[in-house]
Amino acid sequence: MNSDGANRQTTSMKAIALIITFVVAVGALAAFILGFRPNVPPAKKPLVGSQSNLPGPYDQSEYMIGSVTVTAIYPESNGSLDRDTENWDSARLTLINTKIRSALDWWESQMPNGHLSFLIENLGVRETRYEPISRPLAHEALWIGEILGDLGYNATDWFSKVRDLNNRMRSLHHTSWAYTIFIVDSRNDSDGSFEDGKFAYANYGGPVIVMTTDNGGWGIERIDNVVAHETGHVFYATDEYGMVGESSGYLDIKETDNSGCLMDASSWCLSPGTRGQIGWIDSDGDGLMDPEDTTPQVMLDSPRPLTNATFQLNGFAEEVALPNRNPKSYTGDNVSINIIVAIQYQVDGGRWISVSPIDLIFDEAGEGFELTVGPLPFGNHSMQVRAENSVGNWGASAITVTANDGDVQLPSSGEVNYNPLVAAIFVLFLTIFGLWSSRRRPWKGELGRKTVTKAFMVASLPFILAEALAGIASFLTGQLTIPPPAGFGTAVDLAILLIVLAIAGLRTSRPRTSRAEEPEAGENR
Repeated sequence: MNSDGANRQTTSMKAIALIITFVVAVGALAAFILGFRPNVPPAKKPLVGSQSNLPGPYDQSEYMIGSVTVTAIYPESNGSLDRDTENWDSARLTLINTKIRSALDWWESQMPNGHLSFLIENLGVRETRYEPISRPLAHEALWIGEILGDLGYNATDWFSKVRDLNNRMRSLHHTSWAYTIFIVDSRNDSDGSFEDGKFAYANYGGPVIVMTTDNGGWGIERIDNVVAHETGHVFYATDEYGMVGESSGYLDIKETDNSGCLMDASSWCLSPGTRGQIGWIDSDGDGLMDPEDTTPQVMLDSPRPLTNATFQLNGFAEEVALPNRNPKSYTGDNVSINIIVAIQYQVDGGRWISVSPIDLIFDEAGEGFELTVGPLPFGNHSMQVRAENSVGNWGASAITVTANDGDVQLPSSGEVNYNPLVAAIFVLFLTIFGLWSSRRRPWKGELGRKTVTKAFMVASLPFILAEALAGIASFLTGQLTIPPPAGFGTAVDLAILLIVLAIAGLRTSRPRTSRAEEPEAGENR
């Protein structure tokens, strides 16, 4: 073979290598796209979904379990409206911060299983035109509303502004609950109380505690007792003096009157009634308080057959809250602070296999999932799916699937079959490639239009027709479907493509016969 023929052969081989590389790259991209496309619609979330069980914007302290953000604010009159009679100093601010921390640490130490933590967000001294201690406690709307407005909270009433602040802090610190304490300076006041004689209060269920530094006759040194007492109210604990036999709390528990403890005499002990009202009852003795001792539920759709022995299963796992029996609750919402942390399935009592949620992250009280199981042996099979919540409790649901004989691909009305589209693309490519290779290597190496046509008819057209027929058959019968990307339909298409490429490679790599070679310069035929 002369040098021109060798050059043409080398050029042909390079072209074929480039084409094969291009086809492989396109095939890899198609496999990636098809492989990660869901075969069925995502699992549907129930109408009453998981978010209904999470604490809502008005559920800021339903029971004293979990994590709590406590925001501390110290009002300071600037003298522009009321006469400025009080001024904070760093020593007293430090003392009060320490006392608040001490009160919250005491609450944490009383929790039997340790599932309680308080985080303090100290917003420090905040100016207002009003001097709070010189006004009645009922005027708190004026100075609280002004302070929170300056902080960017623009609800129509001061109570909603406090709730908005709590929700922001709860979200910022990723805690279950939140409330705010306003500490009013009373050092220069004669009785350490507001103008109407009151010195501290808290709302059942929050969102706020308002108190003076001296708390009437209690004094600044005992401010931790008062903070602890009022925190009990925030979580629905009632005073154990005055009104007798009062019931409250998520579990609807009656108080222990005249207990001599925190909610009676602000002493450092908790009565059985207070423990129950804030949710600290462990009915089954498993170390979990009843409001947190919940069990997830697993909801399963009907199995969707992908083949005679392979099934797609969609479902939804969600936390189920203990019913709220609180007679004093602002919302009456059933609330859980738990989330789903794991989903697993097993077949016929076999090993448990983990499943990822649809959004790939376990971070909600409800998670949708989908899984594929199979191929399974012929007959009926029991499938069980279970979900675990953040306190380690499991809930499960079972379903039966029936595998028929042989793992044959089934048509599915809800599944898109890409085989006809893939076949059309392959037919176009094979046609273009066949024409190119026939021109590069005519039949038996002879020159002329007839030999080019014959090469195309023999080496390319049968495979082009086979690919077209495969696509038409898949469209009409539902067989050879794509997806699955690694199924029989993909195998047939790739086999046809590779055969054509292999034949073309063999043909173009063979040298032409001497009669087909072009004459060299100066040579006569």
